[in-house]
Amino acid sequence: MCKSYWVQLPALLLAVMVALPQAPAADPLTRARQAYNERRFEDAIAAASDAAKTPGLTDAAALVTARARLERYRDAPTPDEADLIEARRLLKAIDPSKLSARDHVEFLVGFGEGLYLERSLGAAEQ
Repeated sequence: MCKSYWVQLPALLLAVMVALPQAPAADPLTRARQAYNERRFEDAIAAASDAAKTPGLTDAAALVTARARLERYRDAPTPDEADLIEARRLLKAIDPSKLSARDHVEFLVGFGEGLYLERSLGAAEQ
């Protein structure tokens, strides 16, 4: 009986695992944010591009793309000016009223970082 139990146990466990519902794949915006947080900026931009196709996520996706481009610009040994220009364009196109409170903070940080990277500090410079 003991030997039979150990033979049947793996098969039973496999059957239970197969029967369990699979966790849904993360939505593109969640994947974009995760990639951004892991400093995988290319992946973040690609996932945010997918998320931008979903109604209601356009502004949040643009925010992730803009922040990823700013970080990519900041981290590059030879920064690509196109990243900075595109990030600023995306930030200017975002409707802040469509952002969550968390994203609104990220939006403000993005604008501040963009100004800093452009050396456009204005009154704070003096």
